[in-house]
Amino acid sequence: MSFAMTTRAPSLFSRATGPLLCAASLALLTACPDGEGNGESFGTETAGTETDTTVGDEATTTSEDTTDDETTTTTTSADDGPCTSVGCECEGEGSCDPGLVCFEGVCTDALCGDGEVQPGEDCEDGNDVDGDGCDNDCTFTQVNTVAAGANHTCVIIDGGTVRCWGRGDSGQLGYGNINQVGDDEFPSDVGDVVLPGPVLRLSLGGNHSCGIFQDGGLRCWGQNDRGQLGYGNTNNLGDDENLAGLPAVGVPPTIAVQLGAKHTCARVGNGEARCWGFNEQGQLGAASIALQELLPGASIDVGAPTSGLGVGGGHSCVRFVDGGLRCWGLNDSGQLGYGNLNNIGDDEVPSAAGLVSVVPPNLPANTEIVDVALGGNHSCALLGSGDAVCWGLNTSGQLGTGNLNNIGDDEVPSTQLAVDLPGPVAQLALGANHSCAMLVGGEVYCWGDSQVGQLGYGNLNNIGDDESPSAGGAVNLGAAALQIAAGNNHTCALLEDFEVLCWGQNTHSQLGLGTITVGDNETPADTEPVSVL
Repeated sequence: MSFAMTTRAPSLFSRATGPLLCAASLALLTACPDGEGNGESFGTETAGTETDTTVGDEATTTSEDTTDDETTTTTTSADDGPCTSVGCECEGEGSCDPGLVCFEGVCTDALCGDGEVQPGEDCEDGNDVDGDGCDNDCTFTQVNTVAAGANHTCVIIDGGTVRCWGRGDSGQLGYGNINQVGDDEFPSDVGDVVLPGPVLRLSLGGNHSCGIFQDGGLRCWGQNDRGQLGYGNTNNLGDDENLAGLPAVGVPPTIAVQLGAKHTCARVGNGEARCWGFNEQGQLGAASIALQELLPGASIDVGAPTSGLGVGGGHSCVRFVDGGLRCWGLNDSGQLGYGNLNNIGDDEVPSAAGLVSVVPPNLPANTEIVDVALGGNHSCALLGSGDAVCWGLNTSGQLGTGNLNNIGDDEVPSTQLAVDLPGPVAQLALGANHSCAMLVGGEVYCWGDSQVGQLGYGNLNNIGDDESPSAGGAVNLGAAALQIAAGNNHTCALLEDFEVLCWGQNTHSQLGLGTITVGDNETPADTEPVSVL
């Protein structure tokens, strides 16, 4: 279906390579820079230097006559020509010395916020507000991270602020209501989620959201029917309250957080993994199937300190420093990768299961796993060689093997070859039944279920069921990607120009572009970027 909705409001600032100018009336939300790769550096505005000078064509000097104790004032001409230095009256561009600007009729040092793009400035919007597209140091506001949940999407922008759109019926957007965002307004119209401080990392789940904050605290909001927020109750947060005073979850300072459909796992500073929320399939790794855990439990017995974490619909995995991988939880399709359909973590600790055998036979046996990504009922590992290996449910070709055979149910992943892609993989992102890989260089390839355009190829044809993912070609994004994210049935990419493109299912406005599906008969490059700023 072709994208059709009200045309995106034109930007009030320019990224053109020529002169750049932001209108002084820019009135979005926050604004003129950036840290831990996910928005932890912050821009500050440098105040202009105030200089006391004499305005006019002549300078006045004072000298003291010590002979008769009288003060004599002598006036001399400072310049035979017009005054063009700091403090002189001026009439527009070119009437002041080089390096100065004519601001409000007076020559002055160029200042960010003066309404004119000066040398060394990328943009100028006439204000000192951060996050409105042109930050308060006159550099462009950057989107640092995009994250996708089942049916909602969020970004971290410069300064660690968060903006969200899509489904909001459980407070997962964090705006203090249950309104959907993106259906009849742009995400930029709604502005920042009010939170206790800057956010460094963000992860979205079924209907809840969690962020790691600059103070090291982990805070969560949204749906909480299974205790997935970790606050010891089942009360939703963000649906009817402001989150400015949101407390931290009771875990040590957190390095990474990943969210499933209704459970949450965190990797804390000492390498321990802790999980809470829904536990009917043992996804918390607690050697029990207590229906739910409302508070983070003790450290999970995974056998060693962890170096990475992945969470899927009902299963969880950790990666170790030596490159090994261990998984637990729901295993009805072999998504744990142990060559059987036995859940793990329901009556045994994860360390009892051993390591998942992942490395394909054509690669050195000591090839390390450097990342892991989990989907609805499938899993993929990124190897140090740049290869990707997938296992679990394969009803739509989401494993990228060119067939529909599940892997991991009666064989281990290492019996299979890596996914056929035209180059080394930099990042993986998995949805309910689709998978995407961002290659080194920024090309994106997707495979699996395409019933709502979530692969982004402009059609509804599954890929990976009877062809390799490389056969589908790269998704047309119009620019290289810096990062990708996948929800249940939608996909987003952060591009090198810091624009965000989203495609796939849009019934809850998770694309930020009304409610029209994108990617079913057009490519992402054919649509407008999400209006975030």
